[in-house]
Amino acid sequence: MLKNGYHGRNKERRTPTAVTVKDSTTLVNVACNQNVKSRGFLLNVLSRVEESGLVVDLMTMSERNVSFAIQTDGEDHHKLDRVKSGLEKFGQVSKTVFGILSSQLNSR
Repeated sequence: MLKNGYHGRNKERRTPTAVTVKDSTTLVNVACNQNVKSRGFLLNVLSRVEESGLVVDLMTMSERNVSFAIQTDGEDHHKLDRVKSGLEKFGQVSKTVFGILSSQLNSR
């Protein structure tokens, strides 16, 4: 039942109760290639982002996947394109303007 979204004693289905919008924010996801070792993958992704001068607002990672949100105003779009091309050698890179970060939102 939990995997279908039902929680609590009454097995009620929970739905998102809030949406937060942030202007000019891009979510970048990098999924690791099979050829790259996980330790090197994380190090390389973080190094590329640091070298670019982009400021990461939010980051989540696992052994073979890194996602981060960045503010993209003006010059940052060009930086993001350069970082994207550099990250593509380590894994599949996707960008989106919107991402759901949690479906476990509390309502009081």
